[in-house]
Amino acid sequence: MQCKDIVSFLSRSEAELYLFADYEMRHPFINDLFPKAFLTRKVFVGIPKQGQPFVIAHSIDEPFLTPFKEFKVHVYHTWQEMDELVENCLYGYKKVMMDVSEKGLLMRVALADYGTVDFIKSLGKEIFSSKDLLSMGAILDGGNILSMNKAMELNLKVRDETIAFLRDVFSRLDSISEYEVQQFILSRYKAYDMVTDEPPIVAIANNANNPHYTPSQEVHSIITKGDLLLVDMWARPDEEKGIYSDITWMSYVGTKVPEIYAKAFQTLRKAVDAGVNFLNGNLPNRKVQGFEVDQVVRRVVEKDGYGQWFTHRTGHSIYGGNSCHGPGTNIDDYESHDDRYIYPNTLFSHEPGIYTPEWGMRLETNVFTDGKTATEVGGHQQEIFALLS
Repeated sequence: MQCKDIVSFLSRSEAELYLFADYEMRHPFINDLFPKAFLTRKVFVGIPKQGQPFVIAHSIDEPFLTPFKEFKVHVYHTWQEMDELVENCLYGYKKVMMDVSEKGLLMRVALADYGTVDFIKSLGKEIFSSKDLLSMGAILDGGNILSMNKAMELNLKVRDETIAFLRDVFSRLDSISEYEVQQFILSRYKAYDMVTDEPPIVAIANNANNPHYTPSQEVHSIITKGDLLLVDMWARPDEEKGIYSDITWMSYVGTKVPEIYAKAFQTLRKAVDAGVNFLNGNLPNRKVQGFEVDQVVRRVVEKDGYGQWFTHRTGHSIYGGNSCHGPGTNIDDYESHDDRYIYPNTLFSHEPGIYTPEWGMRLETNVFTDGKTATEVGGHQQEIFALLS
């Protein structure tokens, strides 16, 4: 995110200034605005709708800011001087955008600490949320979109290789551990120059009812014939603009999938279709908010009698970097009320799940929207794979 992008956003907002505080280069925009700077003390960054952007920085950090001529640098030595500079720099501004969210529910937005927000309010400023501005940090450019498609192509290839691997194993043996399957997937990622922030989830039925169960060398279960198996795998190409692919697929270690599993999976398939159809029915005419899609998807699961076991949001923003979870809009009216708009050229997971006391299942695809249409990147699974058929 660059200054011009923020100014463009402010031009459509009531706020006159975007202000954020940073410490030790933690803010999601700080490295974009000051690449390769080494800032170790509290820094205020102000970007106005009109006029020159400014930085309030400690004298120790000042040398690292001299290359950035776009910003007027104000230097403090003591905290008292810092407070005085903030008050002076904000003089004349009445409406200030900061990284806050209502009740603090949107945690990727609620970055500003209470004391800083309270101080700005004490100066008589009206505070606006930066929630939609921060969501723009998940917008993909041309290079990202190429990587998105490459990531999905490779992830589906690894999925198919994993299914073939499991079928080969069970043609010769009676069992294999969850951990061994996980390590096979990681070995294929390495072969295709893909990286991931965490190992994939491989979970048989009684482990899969914990959405974030992950096997380890020390703690895992043995997969045998008759088991329902969930595999959640995410990775990105190991390249500068690498974007994650995040998919979950279900299989059954047998020749015919039991009706209890097949029926529940078809509910998830209908729910995924309902969410995508809702987007494609509304995006051509209006902006859509994240919580709206979650409501549509959740109603399908509830109607089929599984509502009490759908215990997480429908989806999360996807981007690159150090985490599969991006800064954009989540598909959520369950864990939080995400009223941010789903921006054009953004990607998110679409993953309703059912987690009963005895078993769990999830169907996950990735959805890319160009602002008018929503497209499932790589499609989605239509029925549970019967591994021994």
